[in-house]
Amino acid sequence: MLTFDNSMVHNPLNAQVDRYFSEFSNVTQDEANRLGEYIRDLRKRAEMTLRDLADLAQIDLANLHRIETGKVREPSPRSLQRLSRHLDCDYEDLAAMAGYSLPEGLPELPVYLRTKYDDLSDEEIRNVEQFVRFLHRQHGDEGESHDDPAR
Repeated sequence: MLTFDNSMVHNPLNAQVDRYFSEFSNVTQDEANRLGEYIRDLRKRAEMTLRDLADLAQIDLANLHRIETGKVREPSPRSLQRLSRHLDCDYEDLAAMAGYSLPEGLPELPVYLRTKYDDLSDEEIRNVEQFVRFLHRQHGDEGESHDDPAR
């Protein structure tokens, strides 16, 4: 399956793709502007330049500028995740501002780890998962549901 990621290396075609898909976006221009202003405010509070944040988050500088100026109505979830990590804000806040609906409940641990820490290898993720299972056995929590509101 072919997927598009807004963090791809800058290419004039990316801007055309952004413009094309923004025509079908559920996010209004005002909402895109608000998201961009919020990201810019967080970046400035962190005393980072646009280039600093782009480098840290591994997002194309021109794409980050388009996000901050509201020209990208729905930045990719991966870009938002990377930005949230370096702006000390919740990914969920950025995702909601970008018009993404968030799933109910918690994801499985490997999914969470791949999303939150995209630089972990598959082996490292398996090791973390094994360690968490070990901790559950130590504390007798194996089999209890963490989605149970009565807990």
